[in-house]
Amino acid sequence: MRNLFKRILLFISVFCINGLLYANPSLEKKPKLYAIVIGIGEYTKANFSSKIAKNDANTIYQKLKAQVGYTYTEGNIKLLNQPEQTSHTSIQQAFEDVKSKIKHTDTFVIFIAGEADRVDEEYYLLTSKTQDFSAKQLQSTGLSATQLKKLIANIPTAYKLILIDTPMSDSVMKMTDLFSTHNIKTCKSGMILTAGRYTIDEGFRGHSLFTYTLLDALSGIADTNKNSFIESNELAQYVEAAIPMIAKHDFNRRQTPYIDKCGDNLQFKKIQ
Repeated sequence: MRNLFKRILLFISVFCINGLLYANPSLEKKPKLYAIVIGIGEYTKANFSSKIAKNDANTIYQKLKAQVGYTYTEGNIKLLNQPEQTSHTSIQQAFEDVKSKIKHTDTFVIFIAGEADRVDEEYYLLTSKTQDFSAKQLQSTGLSATQLKKLIANIPTAYKLILIDTPMSDSVMKMTDLFSTHNIKTCKSGMILTAGRYTIDEGFRGHSLFTYTLLDALSGIADTNKNSFIESNELAQYVEAAIPMIAKHDFNRRQTPYIDKCGDNLQFKKIQ
């Protein structure tokens, strides 16, 4: 009789715990969100700057922080927007910090806003140490596409979202480049979304056109299946449609974003 009573109590306890977890999704085990948000707006020894890049990074950082709760727990969401944080060395260190902590089931997001150019068709992101657009400066102080691909590929997770808001960012990398290391060779959910080769410098409503459409999509307008989440394919579809339309209507120019993806969709909650 006593053993039967204990079994009944155990059954009730398990039932109550399962019911609590089902009723409150926040208690379920959730993946962590790791992100590096880079806004390179100050080039200390150059005669140019980009206030829009810093503002874009700040806003994206806040939107990613707001994702923590229902879908993700916070791993580490890092904002790099000061000159001492946006040198070649500091950016590499930020990747190393994530690499040492992230698990293969966690999600990694990288957002980059700033200036870029190409040398012999090789993409280079200008860092805060870059003084001008000469090939010598880009190659000595910039961050090349080859280096970026290696940094991202070495992040040991199968869930990656890459957002690059710079000129010359079409075909910078492909998803196959980012899941080819000994750590992670399988893409569970991956997407590269960039501003494209030719971007509109003037900005649009306080942001670059690319970042503006990202923020617009995350506000909920891109939720075409009405499931209260913005899925990565919905994000890409909205950006792909909105950028050329706004570029043509408001600037009478062309801008075409670049998209590559693999696996299933990542999900982000709508943030106004």
